[in-house]
Parts: sequence; C-alpha cells; structure tokens
Amino acid sequence: MEKLKGIEVITLKIVEGIAGYYFYHLSESGENGKPALCGNKEVMSTGLPLSSWGYVGHLKERYCSLCRARHWRRKNK
Repeated sequence: MEKLKGIEVITLKIVEGIAGYYFYHLSESGENGKPALCGNKEVMSTGLPLSSWGYVGHLKERYCSLCRARHWRRKNK
C-alpha cells in the first residue's frame, strides 16, 4: 500500500492458492506466503495482470469470492 499526498493507493496482485489448480486470490503484496485479502497464507505469486481477474478459459480458472468481496468493501468505504 502506498501513500500519495494523503491519498491511499492500494496495488493488488493476483496470487494462486497452493491447495488446488488455477484458484486465484487477490493480495496486496503478491509475494509467496503473504496472506491474500481473504486471509489465506498458502499462496504463490503469479505473473498474471490484474486485468485478467475473472477470466475463465479452457483451464476452468476460479477466483476467490471472499477476496473479491473484501476488495469491493475497501474500495467503496
């Protein structure tokens, strides 16, 4: 999280849970082992751009609804 002249800027990264294939979370750090917004610590970094959040292709990607809800709540305070 950064501060720009009194404005809070939250930079999110997509991380992947280690418990299953192609299950993604949102994280402020994007680092391995750092908790996702939902609290899951068992995540690993990815190279995915944030703009790909929600995309479902032939791999049947899934996304954490709790991470999405917590981000939405923070954004709309």
